[in-house]
Amino acid sequence: MNIDTSVSNLIQKPVALAQASAAAMPNDPVEGSVGLMQAKNALSAGVKVIKAKDEMLGTILDIKA
Repeated sequence: MNIDTSVSNLIQKPVALAQASAAAMPNDPVEGSVGLMQAKNALSAGVKVIKAKDEMLGTILDIKA
């Protein structure tokens, strides 16, 4: 698995959802708010995955050192 590709996907999808939700806000505030909350939660989960990958790589490098 390419780490760079997976990290960018974890960030790009929530950002795209947030942009679409923000654009929908004037027409449907409820739908826009729900989309923004979903984007926030997805981004938060993505950040946790990225941190876990960093910690795992650090552990592997420490073991090999």
